[in-house]
Amino acid sequence: MNIKLLSFLCAVHIAIFSLSKAVGDERNLCRAVEVNVASCETVKGKYASICATREGLVHYRIGRYSKVELDVKFSARKQIFRWVDLNTYITFFGFNRGGYSYVFGVPQETLGATAFLEVKKSGERFSYDETFTCFSNSFGNKNISSDVIKDVEGVHVRGNGFVFFPDDSSKMDEALH
Repeated sequence: MNIKLLSFLCAVHIAIFSLSKAVGDERNLCRAVEVNVASCETVKGKYASICATREGLVHYRIGRYSKVELDVKFSARKQIFRWVDLNTYITFFGFNRGGYSYVFGVPQETLGATAFLEVKKSGERFSYDETFTCFSNSFGNKNISSDVIKDVEGVHVRGNGFVFFPDDSSKMDEALH
């Protein structure tokens, strides 16, 4: 085989491998200037992502690269909730919108651990049996510190019968009494 042809084929192979690795490492709906907090790839080729901006905003997006179907923006006035279950070491992100509760569960980074999603009517109890398991996921920076992410104590979730997530902290306090 010609040495020039062999060199060319090696270069093409390396370029294709590099491209596929770069795409595979960035499978989320976050923009280039955003931090990936957590991402999930569904079996149907859709993605769910939680992304943080330098300007102090957080976005929950779901859809495809070609079309984002839902983009919920959070700010210091409209926060997304985060709870770490110390029994399972799963970090939950959740919010209520339009009468529905959205829960994104990100497990501890162990071999084979996969994130999951749940969408149900607001006020209904969370159930692992009703979650949608992700095909693959990126653990991202789930511990990011932000005024937009309100950390919730376990007593607020467990004491509320695993209903995710209250619309505001006053409702969290009411759930305990």
